[in-house]
Amino acid sequence: MDQIFKMHGMPTSIVSNRDPTFTNKFWQDPLKLHSTQLQMSKTYHPHRDGQTEVVNKCLETYMRCFASDRQHQWVQWLPLEKQWYNTNYHEAIKMKPYEVVYH
Repeated sequence: MDQIFKMHGMPTSIVSNRDPTFTNKFWQDPLKLHSTQLQMSKTYHPHRDGQTEVVNKCLETYMRCFASDRQHQWVQWLPLEKQWYNTNYHEAIKMKPYEVVYH
């Protein structure tokens, strides 16, 4: 909420792995009011589009490299993971994510 929502607003879609947070009836109305499409993934098909699967694989690899020997400290690596991901060139958008947002 502090870093994404306040800067960019409500997303147009959310891909969820059927987490109770998003399957709960409480969230159905707020998402509908904001015209946010909730895309539920399937158990053995965790992606809704090819890009999500690729991103998840990249982020998992990054996290394994930095936190594999200190698994209880993985949270401390999230800011660096975010920086790494957002400053790398993405073929799908032909630029870095930070360039999309800040240029």
